[in-house]
Amino acid sequence: MESNDLSININDHDCLKGNCSKMEAALASMTDAVFICDCTDDIFYFNEAFATFHRFNNKDACFKQRELYRDILEFLNSNGNPIPHEMWPVSRALRGETITNTDYILHRFDIDETWAGNYSFSSIRDKQGIVVGAVVVARDITEQKQNEEARLKLESRVQQTQQMELVGRLAGGIAHEFNNMLGVILGHAEMAIGYVDPAQPYYAGLEEIRKAAHRSANLTRQLLAFARKQTIFTKVHDLNEIIEGFLKILRRLIGKDIDLVWMPGAELWPVKVDASQMYEILANLCVNARDSILGIGKIIIETANCTCDKESCSANSDCVSGEYVKISVSDTGSGMDNLTLAHIFEPFFTTKEVGASAYLHKFEIVFLNCEPLTSRLRHTNGLAFN
Repeated sequence: MESNDLSININDHDCLKGNCSKMEAALASMTDAVFICDCTDDIFYFNEAFATFHRFNNKDACFKQRELYRDILEFLNSNGNPIPHEMWPVSRALRGETITNTDYILHRFDIDETWAGNYSFSSIRDKQGIVVGAVVVARDITEQKQNEEARLKLESRVQQTQQMELVGRLAGGIAHEFNNMLGVILGHAEMAIGYVDPAQPYYAGLEEIRKAAHRSANLTRQLLAFARKQTIFTKVHDLNEIIEGFLKILRRLIGKDIDLVWMPGAELWPVKVDASQMYEILANLCVNARDSILGIGKIIIETANCTCDKESCSANSDCVSGEYVKISVSDTGSGMDNLTLAHIFEPFFTTKEVGASAYLHKFEIVFLNCEPLTSRLRHTNGLAFN
């Protein structure tokens, strides 16, 4: 039911309580919720769709709880904040407002259910223009809102994928050019070292040049992996063995003030991964966890077998149901706010200061090795990545 003017002119207030059987039959047949009241907000009429819209089993159940209506129901704005009663559709209509197609979020406390509704409402006036009642029409748009949110998320993912492809091509091109120059630098450094006696004072300088070239080559390898132009070397591994072999290095990375707790899962399933990239993921997560801990704290690394069914994968379009091995890295640090969480999988995003160490392309590595990384946010007790 859509109209640019829902106002109704009547002879007097008594007409509101008249028996208009044809109008009542028409309103009863509508799929939209219809509610009519007098100027004291006393219910004059509502149809079956009104009861269904407000999550009541039938009209009788809805009518019996009319006195508790404001105690069991609340209207919310788009941010999820409660709207005061004087701004509810009926209250606005009784003040003389006429509004069409405005959206509200509704929540019932007693059944803990939330839904969305599109409202049109208007005052009912007599011949003198005095407000004697209100009419409200509502339509459930919960599914429509959910579809719209899903569409926006899909569009966002497509845009992000396109941006990542552009950045990947750029990174790959730069990495190839840089790799060529590194080859020349490293080759000449190796030749020079072969001709120089280790006792010579500039031998140490040549060694530093060679080390710097090797570190730069490692960065190039990361950029090529990000651009997906480098083949990864996957083998069947026991993740517990990979992590156990890396614990000493991780403990040096995080320092003596932070306790690294290793909790290996029993009878872990074998997985096919690139071990070097698994080291890199763990190093990145542990270093970031270390930076979030002020003073003494704890980082916990856990492994476990995990089975994902279709229902658990429904929230992530990249996830495929099946059997997985889960690595969980959690900490007792400061956690992460929602704004930061929204950017954590962007390859060049960092919250660290200029000059601080930061890894790139972790999300890409996870894509190359297994299903996408997921995170669980905890504002007060640190952060856990699963």
